[in-house]
Amino acid sequence: DNRWFYLMRRNQLWIMAKNMPLPLLVKYAPLVLFYNVLSIGYHSWQGKAGLIGRAYRDAIKGIPAMLCKRRKIQSERLMPVKAIENLEQGSVASCRNNCVEL
Repeated sequence: DNRWFYLMRRNQLWIMAKNMPLPLLVKYAPLVLFYNVLSIGYHSWQGKAGLIGRAYRDAIKGIPAMLCKRRKIQSERLMPVKAIENLEQGSVASCRNNCVEL
C-alpha cells in the first residue's frame, strides 16, 4: 500500500528527530544515513522513486515542528541515555534497572 509506505518513511524520520537523545543521534547517524541511502536506491529501483521522494521531502518539511516537540520530550525524559541504548539493543532488564523512580 502506497499510503502505508509513505507514512512509514516520513514518520520514521520524525520519530527519530523528536525522541532519540542527541548522543545516540550522533552515534547512529552514519548507520541511519547509510540505511536511508540504500532504501532510496532500492525503492527507486522498485519504481517508487516519486513516493519515497515525497516522503523524505515532507519529513524534512516537518522537522521544525518535530524539533519543537523534541524540546519538551527530551526535557521530560526519565531514562538515562545508556539505558535507552541498551533497550535499543534488546536489554529490557537494563531499562528496568536504570529508570528513574517517580
